[in-house]
Amino acid sequence: MDEMILLRKIEETFLSIGYRLSIEGLFWPLQVQGVTAQISSLPNKMLNLVGLATFTEANVDEGIQRVIATYRKEEKPFTWFVGPTSQPTSLREHLTATGLTYRGSIKGMVLRDIHHTIKSNPDVEVRESSIADYNRHIAVIAGAFGLTVEVTNIFNRKYEALGNKAKLYLAYVPGREEPVAFSASVFEDHGIVVLLGAATLEAYRGRGIYTSMVAKRLDDALAKGATTAIIHSDPKTSAPICAKLGFEHICSLDLYTL
Repeated sequence: MDEMILLRKIEETFLSIGYRLSIEGLFWPLQVQGVTAQISSLPNKMLNLVGLATFTEANVDEGIQRVIATYRKEEKPFTWFVGPTSQPTSLREHLTATGLTYRGSIKGMVLRDIHHTIKSNPDVEVRESSIADYNRHIAVIAGAFGLTVEVTNIFNRKYEALGNKAKLYLAYVPGREEPVAFSASVFEDHGIVVLLGAATLEAYRGRGIYTSMVAKRLDDALAKGATTAIIHSDPKTSAPICAKLGFEHICSLDLYTL
């Protein structure tokens, strides 16, 4: 697959910004020239996102000020992410000079052949879930992600709006009726599946549950005709696991907030 397609997809699909979804009163695209942006009803920096900048050296500072003014008018904090296709290449320097603060990076990783065999924990059962079941466990999901129920509800509504493009999963272990981990897949064009939104309750981490969820999602994606998987991973948590599973780090998304 063309490398630029992969890089663009990693950038476009970061926290669903590329889907340009809209649900009245919850989240919607924000029209700002030179970027792709979204805004939510909540003052959460990871729900109010801007990226995919197409500025030039001549207009980048004006563009940054336009973005800042737009979010300030909406009275929302935001996160600006800079990826491999964001322009200009000096955008990071312009953001910090304008007063935005660098908050770390997310690794864009790819598994180029999802026929790759991943050994999972046989004691972990990963089941595909309906959106109704996902919503029924929303408080537990919020706890696993360290989010509020209100924020988690917006992510769930995004998955619901995606319809057949999204698959949701719950993971179970022996001796517990309630799920202990949660994850999702979203199917894109070019045979790409995006592995999104995985988290395990703290008491159950370190048991191979995350790996089992990756294996199940890849098996299902392969059955649906996908050939390549991408994932946005935390350098300190999921990225080392994904590297051991065969994922390759091909780019980073740098996060800036104001």
